[in-house]
Amino acid sequence: MPDYRQIHTEIWSDPWFELLDPSDKLLFIYLFSNKRSTLAGIYDISLRQIAFDTGLDQAYIIDALDRFGQENKAHYDDGTIWIPKMMERNTLNLRSPKVQANIRTTFLTASVGTLLTKAISYYNRIICPKYGIDTVSIPYLQNKTKQNTTQQYTESAGADGDSSEPDTPEPEEPPEPTTFQEWETRIRDSHNRPAELRAMFTVLYPNRDPPDFGYIGRAARTVGGAGRLADLLWQHSTRPPTGDVLAYLMGVAKGGNHGTRQGDNSINIQGYTPKAADPAEFYGEGG
Repeated sequence: MPDYRQIHTEIWSDPWFELLDPSDKLLFIYLFSNKRSTLAGIYDISLRQIAFDTGLDQAYIIDALDRFGQENKAHYDDGTIWIPKMMERNTLNLRSPKVQANIRTTFLTASVGTLLTKAISYYNRIICPKYGIDTVSIPYLQNKTKQNTTQQYTESAGADGDSSEPDTPEPEEPPEPTTFQEWETRIRDSHNRPAELRAMFTVLYPNRDPPDFGYIGRAARTVGGAGRLADLLWQHSTRPPTGDVLAYLMGVAKGGNHGTRQGDNSINIQGYTPKAADPAEFYGEGG
């Protein structure tokens, strides 16, 4: 197969990608364009190699990969990367016999683990029906996975067969912000601002269905950035508009109301300080 990767121009207008920090954008592009990447989207690579190639700190990479996984953009587990959309984005004809052979070879030679199982399941359930191609069957995969699991259990059990381990307490979730300044800091410092804006929406508007990330991205661009959207969400939370909250806020930002408020427009919220008139000053964003 050709030793190059495609970058589609629409990635630069994708709502999720637009709101990433520059380092996140570098890492995401690296994941599907480095020399170890495969057409099937699954390959082995160490954190040390990623850090060396990108110049990013390993701790930062681990955090970013975790966020990518939450958004189902790219997954990392025990030295293996899986990018679900890789094969659709990097071939003009998925039905091509050469492409199919390449994908099957990758599946056969990839490290057995959770991500390989997920990658093959995704291929068989989503890709194959969509493009009318044959599913992949790897008979040895289940047995090999079972053997690996048994071996790991035996090794961890030791000579006496005791595999018990002390319970490790899970890390505590950080408390939800209670003032606008706390939300402002959390969103400003986050590498995944759409997720933080969605969390803010959920807390401030508990009786409304939280919007999806694409809609949040559009709203942020319309009103002048993630910071300005947070500002508006906070301002209008005490007397929320009826109907679509984000549509109303976009209307407010454009100078007109797209909906009605519950009560008047006067706002006096503890912990809120009005921001600069120019939204570009808030987080340095202009759109």
